[in-house]
Amino acid sequence: ENFPDGTYEKARLRFAHAETLVPFTCLLGLFLEGSDFEKIQREEPLDLPPMPPQRRNWKGALVAPFASNNMLALYQCPGNDGKKTSQDQKNSYFVQVLHNEAPVSMPGCGNKDLCPFEEFKV
Repeated sequence: ENFPDGTYEKARLRFAHAETLVPFTCLLGLFLEGSDFEKIQREEPLDLPPMPPQRRNWKGALVAPFASNNMLALYQCPGNDGKKTSQDQKNSYFVQVLHNEAPVSMPGCGNKDLCPFEEFKV
């Protein structure tokens, strides 16, 4: 984009309804059971959820209650005096997913709350 040197876009915000939020939450792998995230990545169908009263993570009332929201936060973390020794330090940008203003772990990033941006893009 045509930004002057030293400047960058700080945010590009998108808004949607529950009909978009639920599939987006599922594609991020939030609230999925066991290996369901890997099945989504391979574009395989998911197994049917257990019938109540068994416990399950994906519950419509929790995933998409009235006024539900997802937020992706991008953090830039400075390196250690320019020395990059570990895998995480090599990535200066990290993504955090918040669901209804609460941080959630991401299955696609080894169930970490902060995911290196390069890993998140994959």
